[in-house]
This record gives sequence, C-alpha cells and structure tokens, in this order.
Amino acid sequence: MDAPLADEWSALNQGYLAGELERLHALLQHRVAVVNDAPLPELPAVVAAPEHDPPPALVALSRAFGLSSFERDLLLLCAAVELDARFPHLCAAAQDNPECTYPTLRLALAALPEADWHALTPTGVLRRWGLIELNEGHLLTTRPLRASEQVLHYLMGQRALDEQLLPFVDPLAPPEQLVGSQQQQAVALALAWEQAEGWPLPLVQLCGEAVEDKRMVAAFAAACVGLRLFVLRSEALPINWRELVEYWSLWCRDAALLRAALLIEVDDTLPLEREQVRSLHYLLEQRGPPLLLAVRERRVVQRHSLSFEIGRPLPAEQRKLWHDLLAPYAAHLNGAVEQVANQFNLSEGAIQAAVQEFGQRSHPVAPNDLR
Repeated sequence: MDAPLADEWSALNQGYLAGELERLHALLQHRVAVVNDAPLPELPAVVAAPEHDPPPALVALSRAFGLSSFERDLLLLCAAVELDARFPHLCAAAQDNPECTYPTLRLALAALPEADWHALTPTGVLRRWGLIELNEGHLLTTRPLRASEQVLHYLMGQRALDEQLLPFVDPLAPPEQLVGSQQQQAVALALAWEQAEGWPLPLVQLCGEAVEDKRMVAAFAAACVGLRLFVLRSEALPINWRELVEYWSLWCRDAALLRAALLIEVDDTLPLEREQVRSLHYLLEQRGPPLLLAVRERRVVQRHSLSFEIGRPLPAEQRKLWHDLLAPYAAHLNGAVEQVANQFNLSEGAIQAAVQEFGQRSHPVAPNDLR
C-alpha cells in the first residue's frame, strides 16, 4: 500500500474504530442505567462498515476469525479499556463496583447484545487463538479480561508479527519478477491456493536442490494471492512440546491477521534431532494457514499435498540473465559474455550477486573471476 492509500486507510480505520467505541460506550451507559434503576437511554444502532478494500482492521479481524457479533463486541470491549480513557470508569459503574475497572464475562453477558456463554470457553475463537486473555481470579465470570497486545496493535493499524514468533521465523520479500519457467510454477501454485475450497488447504512441497529458487518461487506465489511469506528453518523448530503447540497457535492467529504463509525449510545436509523430527511431523499434519515445505525429495505425509519440482532457471534463461545483467560491462569482458553464461549453472539471485560484485571492481576481470 503506497503512502497516500495508507494515509487514507489509516483515517478510515481510526474513524470507524472511534464510531464503534462510541456505540460500545452507549451500550455500557445503558447498563449503568439498568444498575442504577434510572431511565434507560436509547440503545445505539449498529452502523454498517464502510465499503473499502482493505476494510477497517476490526472488520478484517472479525472476518478472518469468523467472529459472531457478540464475540466482536466482547473483543472490542477488552480493547476499549486500553484505547479510551473513559472505559475503565464506565466498566466499574456498569458492574456497580468501583474496583472493577476492567471487562468481565459477567459484564459482557449483561451489557452486550446476543450474549453467548460459549464465546469465552477455552475452545471458543477468542481464547483458542489468543485474541483475549483471562487473568487470574476466583470466579470465572468476574475474572478480568484483556485483549492481547497483538490485537491492540492490529486494531490501531500496525501489522507486525508477535514478538514471541520472531526468534523462529524470518520474512521473505517477493522478487519483482521471475524467469519464465519459474514464474509459471509460481502462478500454478497461486492458482492451486485460490482454487482450494476453504480449509484445510493442501500442504505444498517444493522439491529440489535449488534452495534460493524455491524461496523465490514461494514468495512470488504468495504475493500473487496477497500473502506475506515467512520462512522457518527446520533447525530452529521448537522442541519443547508445550512451546511447539503455543508456537503453532500464535502462528495461526498472526497468519490470519497478517495474511501470511509459512515456508518450512529442511536442510537435508543437517541431520535433525529426534525432537526436531517430531516437531516437524506435528507441524506438517496441522490444518490451518497456507503451509509450504522446502525439501530435496518429496515427503510422505498423512494429508493432502501438492508437489512442485523447482530447479534453477533453464540454460537459455540463465544465458539471457547473464547477457542482460552484464550488458553494461560487455566492453570489459572482451566478448566473453557467452563464455560466462555457459560456464555456470546458478540461480537468478546468484547470477545477480556475481554481476554486482563484478560491477564493484574497478578493473577488468576475467570470466573465471566470477566464480
């Protein structure tokens, strides 16, 4: 999203969020009137979300997780006490307790429309994906509720990965373009994702020895369908079982928020420990966000999977890359561009790096110096 569009979306998002906070404020004021046996103010009307692409963050979040209207309002209530200074006092007044300056399940069930107890069960969307957190307390219905930090950032328009995931994954930026043969594979992968009917998506296996090329194809395909790609190297897999399960839960949440895909990269030259193999098998069997596996040879998995054999650019494509990139330096090569092109079998990135290094030198270099 370029700067003008980002500014336009930010203003739209802030305006919509402010309007929703006002609606929620009116709902709590209505509850305060009930508690105090005072005249009841008129209940606020639900305002339709603006037609905009991308939609406001609250709308996008609700769609991503399929939130009911009650779950959506409950999440907004948990965020409101962080985002609007009026809400802590209002929560206390609505619960007739000056110390309860925070949302609770009891308050939500009493004040919000279409109340649903299931919304706060461990298997409900809000807790299962870590959108809200339940603090300590004696009674379930009076325990403090809070929105996760990640949700707060998201509602304010900040799209960043949870800090707990940062030690495990790295972002992969898509290439501006690919050579023809690899672009065809990337487009085929993107179409497979688009044609998959809901969840679960198939596991995508990218096979072959060309590590960098597999990354480029995966990142390009992800960008084609509006996904951000992150890579998890197999040697970085969490081995503690509880940590692994928590990692996957956090990843699923953030993948939905950020529209992200995960590429698990297995280096067959580095043997995995038994616990890492177990962790890898666990992740490969999970249903959820788009998942890719980069390996030399196709793995047998207990789920539907698609495989693509990813190689380096074809010889003719490599020659064209060498000719195009070395064109400014052709005079220094004394007509040896073709010799250079025929001498190596490299990925596009490796060719670009070699030419960049060559261009930084201040003296003519022989073709063999490009090794």
